[in-house]
Amino acid sequence: MADVLRSTSHGRPLIAVATLLALLGACGTPETSRSESQPATEGVYLSIGDSYAAGYRPADDGEAARNTTDGFAWQVASAAGLTLHSQACSGITAVAFVDGPPCPPDRAAPGSSQRTDGSELDALTEALAEHGDEVELVTVVLGGNDVLRCLFRPDWRPCVEQVMPRVESALDDVLGAVTDAVAADTTVVGLTYPNVLLGGGAVRDRDPDLDDEAVELFRDVINPALEKTYRRHGARFIDVTEAFDGYVPAEQTVTTEEHGEIPVRAATICSLTFYCDRTDIHPRPEGHAAIAELVLSAFRDE
Repeated sequence: MADVLRSTSHGRPLIAVATLLALLGACGTPETSRSESQPATEGVYLSIGDSYAAGYRPADDGEAARNTTDGFAWQVASAAGLTLHSQACSGITAVAFVDGPPCPPDRAAPGSSQRTDGSELDALTEALAEHGDEVELVTVVLGGNDVLRCLFRPDWRPCVEQVMPRVESALDDVLGAVTDAVAADTTVVGLTYPNVLLGGGAVRDRDPDLDDEAVELFRDVINPALEKTYRRHGARFIDVTEAFDGYVPAEQTVTTEEHGEIPVRAATICSLTFYCDRTDIHPRPEGHAAIAELVLSAFRDE
């Protein structure tokens, strides 16, 4: 893993091993409620999103799949000394966040508030009315579930191009609610996703052209639309695809113990997500630590 973590994206280290170990040691705690896991402070961190924000982890080491406090949001809150308020729901689309029913209890992030009616946006609006003046940091990660159904289709481009305007419209509603309620100097961060499709070549025969199409999908279609939307609302944009080596050329390779010589970008996906061994798109604790460090850097750089 150390070789992978020292791999570079555009000449910059992905993340320092020492930082990862420190974050994991401090934050890899058992699942608890928000009130138990975070000390009361004046500052609030509002985490909005889907399973990435909810800390979802697939079945592992005999434990059932579930949302956990291993996610990046809990790591950020602990490192920044902020009280975490999570408005995250595994499996939710950006469109359903705005227009759908409340999050089922078994999909809600640990410690999140529960609703029996209204949408997640309604719950978010209520949270902002209560805590808006205290919010110092907001992260948003939505849209992945909206495009997921397109990713394995031969006509992925027209499918994604049809979906993304609806994602942008939903994000406009979410970000509008946030920026109307928080102070002007509050750090608002929008996140995109690792390109887990690039890990496929490490574990099975795969047409190299498919990896090139996967790079094009994130670099030229999904991420520009997300970045444009976040920046339109004055939010900072973190390209997690790039940070997880998604744009590194396939010719840059690394030798791994498990898979032999494979592209750096595939090795990074295998190390930081569950995709290569479980075909699961979610980050490992190490991946959440990497995302947490990106968020913390944006927060501290304000």
